Amino acid sequence: MARRGVPAAVPPEVGGNSAADPAAAHAPRHDDAAQRLPQAFAGKAITTAVAPDEDRPAAWSPRVFALIEWRRFEAVCEALFAQAGLQTRSQSHGADGGVDIWLHSRNASGPVAVVQCKHWQGKPVPVSAVREFFGTMAALGLKRGTYATSSTFTRDALAFAQANGINAQDGAGLLQLIASRTPEQQAELLAIAFEGDYWRPTCASCGLKMVPRSNSTTGEPFWSCSQFPRCRGNQAMTAAAKARLEARG
Repeated sequence: MARRGVPAAVPPEVGGNSAADPAAAHAPRHDDAAQRLPQAFAGKAITTAVAPDEDRPAAWSPRVFALIEWRRFEAVCEALFAQAGLQTRSQSHGADGGVDIWLHSRNASGPVAVVQCKHWQGKPVPVSAVREFFGTMAALGLKRGTYATSSTFTRDALAFAQANGINAQDGAGLLQLIASRTPEQQAELLAIAFEGDYWRPTCASCGLKMVPRSNSTTGEPFWSCSQFPRCRGNQAMTAAAKARLEARG
């Protein structure tokens, strides 16, 4: 578990956020035959073949969310709450019970709110996902929660969130929140976003970085845990990553 920040009262921006690509459900099955790496990705190329070839943005914009992986997105969200004076607790991988970040205040003995993060691109968060998060809040006895996404929410999801004490923060809202911080705080958040191999997905099962592999039957590239076969975590690769992979192969 990790803790950030200094305990303080909950600010108005806190309502109550597993970051996963919705396409991950369609990633290739992890059989041994599907783990063969293309010859072009031998050695060091494994970790660089899919890296963005453009310069990192020097300021916050929607492009930042598009470039970073899900774990970096969660880290940015956690840092936002820490900057607001809250003490935060999170875990980097494994089953999270529907909670990515726990928020604590010096005025309460337990958590005052919880956060779920969804690093999605191009797909709005549906009402079913927000309703499930509300169920998690109820099970924990909490009335406040934040659902943060790099994407958007459906109209029904926003209505449900507003009616049930959930602070729904979409990508545009998060950028507005970041813009309200001091230049120093914005720079800190940007450094957190681009920390390490920010473009390479973290395995949700074990917390280590993933590598590109290809399905031996279809040739379709996908992300696989670098610890395969010890860990069989995998997720689908975005169209942009596939294009870079093909161009450099």
